[in-house]
Amino acid sequence: MRIPQFTLEPYWSTPLPQLFKEYVTSEHGLTQVEVDRRTVHYGKNQIQVRQKLVWKILLGKFTNPLILILFFANGISAFLGEITSAVIIGLILLLSIFLDFFQEYQATSIADTLKKRVSLTAMVLRDGIMTTAPAIHLTYGDVILLAPGNIVPADCRLIKTNELQIDQSMLTGESVPQLKSTRVEKMTTPVGEQLNVVFMGTVVVGGQGLAVVTRIGQKTQLGIIGHLLSQSRPKTEFEIGVERFGFFLLKMTSVLVLFVFFSLTFFKHDILQSFLFALAIAIGLTPELLPMITTVTLSKGAMRMANKGVIVKDLASIQNLGSIDVLCTDKTGTLTEGNITLDGFEDLDQKQNQLVFDYAWLNSTFQTTIRNFLDAAILSKTPSLKPDQFSKQMELQYDYHRKRVSVAVLHRSEQLLITKGMAESVLEICSSARQKNRYIPLNAVVRQKISDRITELNKKGVRVLAVATKTLETKIMIGVRHEEKMTFEGLLLFKDEPKTSAAEALRLLEQHQVEIKILTGDNSLVTSKICKELNLEVKGILTSNEMRHLSESHLLIRTENTTIFSDLTPEDKQRIVTTLRKGNQVVGFLGDGMNDAPSLRASDVGISVNNGTDIAKESADLILMHKDLRVLKDGVIEGRKTHANIMKYIMMGTSSNFGNMLSMSAAALVLPFLPLLPIQLLLNDLLYDVSQLALASDHVDAEDLRKPHRWDLKFIQRFMLFFGPVSSVFDVAAGAVLLLALRATPEMFRTGVFVESLLTQSFILFSIRTSKVPFLKSKTSGVLLLSMFLIISAGILLPISPVASLFQFVRLPLQFYAILAVLIVIYFLIVERLKKWFYAKVKEKVGLGFVIKTAHQ
Repeated sequence: MRIPQFTLEPYWSTPLPQLFKEYVTSEHGLTQVEVDRRTVHYGKNQIQVRQKLVWKILLGKFTNPLILILFFANGISAFLGEITSAVIIGLILLLSIFLDFFQEYQATSIADTLKKRVSLTAMVLRDGIMTTAPAIHLTYGDVILLAPGNIVPADCRLIKTNELQIDQSMLTGESVPQLKSTRVEKMTTPVGEQLNVVFMGTVVVGGQGLAVVTRIGQKTQLGIIGHLLSQSRPKTEFEIGVERFGFFLLKMTSVLVLFVFFSLTFFKHDILQSFLFALAIAIGLTPELLPMITTVTLSKGAMRMANKGVIVKDLASIQNLGSIDVLCTDKTGTLTEGNITLDGFEDLDQKQNQLVFDYAWLNSTFQTTIRNFLDAAILSKTPSLKPDQFSKQMELQYDYHRKRVSVAVLHRSEQLLITKGMAESVLEICSSARQKNRYIPLNAVVRQKISDRITELNKKGVRVLAVATKTLETKIMIGVRHEEKMTFEGLLLFKDEPKTSAAEALRLLEQHQVEIKILTGDNSLVTSKICKELNLEVKGILTSNEMRHLSESHLLIRTENTTIFSDLTPEDKQRIVTTLRKGNQVVGFLGDGMNDAPSLRASDVGISVNNGTDIAKESADLILMHKDLRVLKDGVIEGRKTHANIMKYIMMGTSSNFGNMLSMSAAALVLPFLPLLPIQLLLNDLLYDVSQLALASDHVDAEDLRKPHRWDLKFIQRFMLFFGPVSSVFDVAAGAVLLLALRATPEMFRTGVFVESLLTQSFILFSIRTSKVPFLKSKTSGVLLLSMFLIISAGILLPISPVASLFQFVRLPLQFYAILAVLIVIYFLIVERLKKWFYAKVKEKVGLGFVIKTAHQ
């Protein structure tokens, strides 16, 4: 017997005889010999989560160029005797690496939880006999029996069903069991709506079924999700920016170290001293405390968000949240109160009719399907009939293909079938309509009248269900076949009011340049009305059906100009998120179902809610205790504050350190002695970097919170190359004063240069930290002021302290401090003037604000 190749992909749309032929099987199943043969060829029916070895994950963390530079610099600090600073910096780096490693390793545990959804055994036909076999040994073409309580062991096509109901909420997120059938589906039917297919990991809650295995292991829907979750998450905007910045520093440091070392050696300086001096310069260029400043800043943001009801699982997600320019969210419970109320019930003539409500109330009361918010709204009102006069006979439960639920009730020896569901699905099984006390044919004119009314209500933001009835003979077993030639009774009108807080939240997000895109499975007309009531501009609408006919390039164009995406499947959501990111958008995604897990991980920031599924919460970066966009707006602000303060450190560090290193290198080439000893360079660098920890609590200008933050390496380079040499000019001026006016010895020269370098860096920070006039138009935090005061004091007191001799410092004459004070004032005024010109020119060319770039550029 040949081994099937299964080239027939849409097995849900293939007639069973053709399917049996393709899979080389029948209703009687396979022989054990054939099962063994296929198992050897296709493998076992198990989800194999591709897990990286722990040591490989950990080793990968050391490939980051910035980490490599910092570890190299740390090693040199230890070599030069700076044991304390080496230990501190080393611990910071190890903590940063561990946190990063933990986040990636956690991804494998998320995927691993999916294995718990796999059945252990299955009832399977082997050699014509029904037997129990390990689910792992199932293969393509096996025929299995499904009964209540079973976990479906593989993806299967149904052969026979008897009121088979499947709970597939773990896959689709829908809590209502789906009534399955054997009818052939269309090729384009979405996964969650394929009624003739059951999926691995879903649960049989009622009825029975016979099915043929069509997908096993990794090929199942559960296996596909597991594979997606086990993969490393795509790098976020912040991670990409840090990596590029690291490569930039690596290149610049390498060039500068080699240049200084060979130059000093050429001018006959001691080779070892030249080498150590060059390495000290390299350390001066590296932002050793960037991981610590980032962690401290993010931790403060996490604590503030926790007080507002947001659990931050991944600290870096706060930074990423500040970068988003698109937030993808659902409608119900986010833009609306999520509190559905029954707004009315009307008959064919659009008049309130108590009979329509009574029928709906009976349907909701007697159905055993898990009741949703629409049923709750119906049951919250009192009917005019007496419930004890009715008794339930049978039920046809709701499913997502029929989109309706029917119950048969007995009243005074009469059996009545009452159907309630989506208006369009109920209308298609009706042949007549009740008008007052008579029945009229449901012809094209009447159908159009009802359809027009439904559209009118949808445009007003009203959700609509329809009710139909049919008298049946008593003592008959009802089935789906009885849902025909029914009588249209009327419509139920539901309202879900917009959240009172949503309009304000949307306005604030819009002010901060975050665009909202609605991803919903609901009607686009209802969603449009809600958006209108909330003053959310709808630029365009795209349905799931339209999406399926768009290529990736065309979808990219459409997503940019679309606000509402309606009638979506889980696959549609992930495709939208991925497409938006390909269009250079930074995307936040709000989801709470297991089927949202791939989209949560595909986004830059995954956001779930406390009552979401376990997989969704494990996949998310942030968990909201309450579904409220105002909290997300606060998170965006926290993220932007974090980014701005981190960038202050980078901008100040790169420009000031670059300037100092230029002047040190130039002086080393001109002077007969080293301008600073390696240990003095390291001390200067350590003191200044420690003071920068206070940036985590610094205030951020309001203008810098109104735009999404993006890394812009070109801007960092331009800033460094512009302001660095300015710093060098004043270093040279201070050196000239020491040599020419004060006739300084090498020890006095080094001490003066050390003090000048530390003080000018500290004072100029107040100018560099903002594009505005410091103190007058940009408020500095008290913690930062105190930190700078302490560092400036340390710079002045060190040469006269008991430890001065340890660093070869000597006392400086008072004239030097007076001259230095004048130089600092001149330096500050010149930087302020140049800063104003620089930002004006840069904004003209690339549209930049202070150390940020708008996301659309």
